[in-house]
Amino acid sequence: MVDTTIECHGPASHASNGLEALDRRVDQRFIDLKSANEQRFGDIGKANEVALSAQKEALKTASETTDKALLTASQAVEKALVIERTSTKEKFDTLNESSKRQESQLNNMIPRGEVTVKIDAVSDRVKKTEEFIATQIAGANIKKDYIGWIVAGIMSLLAIILPFLQHLIK
Repeated sequence: MVDTTIECHGPASHASNGLEALDRRVDQRFIDLKSANEQRFGDIGKANEVALSAQKEALKTASETTDKALLTASQAVEKALVIERTSTKEKFDTLNESSKRQESQLNNMIPRGEVTVKIDAVSDRVKKTEEFIATQIAGANIKKDYIGWIVAGIMSLLAIILPFLQHLIK
């Protein structure tokens, strides 16, 4: 099997992981069903072999007495029915367990709509945080500009007043 997973980080990886888990559960269910069917057909084959061997035995004894042949065939059929009933019960048990396991897994998984809502909410929070940071940076830049103008004004005043003061002091 070729690995087709794509590495990603963040909310998308959670959704991807959830889908991969769902794929594994579906694959497991098909594997369980396949093994259950294989077991059932194997048990039916065994039951058929038992029935066939019993019928052969019945034919052999039929020459001696008809009553013995019927009794042996009846016992063989009962054995085959018991085997088939047991096999069928095991198959239903396996299917019930698979259904219960899938119900449990579905109850524990987050619905796709809920995941989308959560991802959208996180995206909105990230956008608001980015806008706040941009506003703060813009405010800091404006303050730097004002400070620069104030320093330039003070330097201009000093440049004008100092020569005038020197002239008065002389």
